[in-house]
Amino acid sequence: EKGEQWVQALQLFREMAHGRVESNTITYNSVANAFLKDGKWVLAVALLHDMACSHVESDVLTYNSAVRACQKGGVWSQALRMLSHMADALVERDAITYNSAATACENGKRWWLALELFYSMEDARVARDVHSYNAAISACESISQWEQALAIFLEMAEASVDKSTVSYNVAVSACMQGGQWLLALELVRDMADFRVRRDTITFNSAISACTNASEWTWALQFLCDMVDSDVPANVITYNAAATACQDSMEWRQSR
Repeated sequence: EKGEQWVQALQLFREMAHGRVESNTITYNSVANAFLKDGKWVLAVALLHDMACSHVESDVLTYNSAVRACQKGGVWSQALRMLSHMADALVERDAITYNSAATACENGKRWWLALELFYSMEDARVARDVHSYNAAISACESISQWEQALAIFLEMAEASVDKSTVSYNVAVSACMQGGQWLLALELVRDMADFRVRRDTITFNSAISACTNASEWTWALQFLCDMVDSDVPANVITYNAAATACQDSMEWRQSR
């Protein structure tokens, strides 16, 4: 079954060893990829050690599988250790390496390490992609640094990196947390202008930003836009909309 791919890969690998079939980098990379898909980071890291003992050269694909497995397994420290091992093994890191390690750090609430990795990519002459920027913006959003999050978001245009739905969502959320409802509104409008797909998270952040600022008319307008755009609502949507409606009723009663 799909969830047992790593077991099958490991069995095949052992059978090759018992049959004295020589394994190469491609063989190891296939096994490492199976470990990655099932989140077996311990096995992915152990595989690298086995390659060294077997005098099989590891490459960026091998290490990336290990780093991504560490990210998936929630072990940011091990992900960073893999980056250090790559330097020792003279294996060049690429955007996937940095992005996976940065995301692991961000998920592990080590936002400063995620940002450090983002900025170190320039020194390493590794081109940043949309995932690089998304991880950095998310790191800023997690500590409510909306100004820095927005600065990195705006830098994407200068770097000719197309913004994704995730890029906008994290930026809108950062503005919402920073009480910058007008900026959140402008970002959501930009998404429509540049034909970037808006999803439930987009509208929830926008509605919450307006509701928190007591701008209930805009909050309800976004709710209408959400319905018109056929974007599904969830509990967060209805809770924010209910708060906006309550604010509307209180305002009318006070007149």
